[in-house]
Amino acid sequence: MGTITKAQTRIQKAIDSNSTSLNLSGMSLTDDDLDSLMANMQQINKLQLLNLGNNLLTTLPETMATLADLTKLLLTENQFTALPATIGSFSKLRILDVSENDLSTLPRTIGNLTNLEWLNVFGNKLTSIPDTIGNLGNLRAFVAHFNRLTSIPETIDNFRESAKIFLVNNPLTTETMTFLDGTFGQDACFNRVAFDAEDDSYLVLGRIYGKEQVAAMEKCMDSLEASWSFLNGSEALGEALKRLAKARSVKESKGSLFFLFPSK
Repeated sequence: MGTITKAQTRIQKAIDSNSTSLNLSGMSLTDDDLDSLMANMQQINKLQLLNLGNNLLTTLPETMATLADLTKLLLTENQFTALPATIGSFSKLRILDVSENDLSTLPRTIGNLTNLEWLNVFGNKLTSIPDTIGNLGNLRAFVAHFNRLTSIPETIDNFRESAKIFLVNNPLTTETMTFLDGTFGQDACFNRVAFDAEDDSYLVLGRIYGKEQVAAMEKCMDSLEASWSFLNGSEALGEALKRLAKARSVKESKGSLFFLFPSK
């Protein structure tokens, strides 16, 4: 059974069972394949979850904009170098996962996804983030580990207070992040932002507000290790978090505390 036939079979099953989800992951679908399947996919009533992960996609057909009920779109492990501007047309989208592609930037229309709660761009080649990301006022998590970001737009300060921002393994510096003042979140562990940066032969990981929170670090370690490993499927971050407990010193900058420990 060929790839297209297998995909058509899955689509037909979704139609027959009145399912609101469709899993076409791991089928080696190309752009032309997906385009040819759109007519079938449009027959799924109120499709909400679409998994196109682990395929060979480099773009999305314009006809996908007709899937107006999508709330979860998974595009991880494809070959995207850019997302089409039409990505901003999915007004009901709550989860967008474009991790492990080759994206160097995001379209400004990403800011149209005002219902988005989870945006995962982990493992791409992003060098910048459009300032329109600040429009995502409902965002709960922005996962951007392992990219090439040297700065992030100050508009992320518009995120909801409880939003988590994960920026580990980007070439950021404390200087490029100083606009994040002490009002930027009040969590017990890593207040909203986690990032690392080369700084005077130390690696800076995380951001903590208030000296009273330093004592709570070890208590937070287990939960942080579990959640971070889950976020990016890597044990490396969990190991890095353990090292925080052995930090040699704490650096204070604009009312914020940075845990410092040897980079080697």
